[in-house]
Amino acid sequence: MPTYDRTTATDFLNQAFQDEAAVMRVDPPEPGDNPLPYIPVDKAIGANVLRYREAAGLSQTALSRRLSTHGMHIAQRQISELENGNRTLKLTEAVALTHALRITIDQLLAGVQFAGNGQRSPHP
Repeated sequence: MPTYDRTTATDFLNQAFQDEAAVMRVDPPEPGDNPLPYIPVDKAIGANVLRYREAAGLSQTALSRRLSTHGMHIAQRQISELENGNRTLKLTEAVALTHALRITIDQLLAGVQFAGNGQRSPHP
């Protein structure tokens, strides 16, 4: 079994977390930087959850129940907050939502503008 220098591993992880935070930071673009309108991440994801939930013919309560079958307990009130952009989605919840709504992660993230690349997710 290989051994690792604890200091090196710690430094590596710290740098990786800093790099990830820099990539994941979502700031509004500077004026003139991007012709696409800025949509906050939580608002874009919430709008997608609402759209796909309604397309599936599910109420918020029914989606909450369906999520429970996927091992994720999100109350109806939390779904409402999510759809209104007032709740940040956890990664585990995102995965469960894609299964419950039978959509891809790309569909869930459609319209989200990521910092640094000036691009939006390509899926409507």
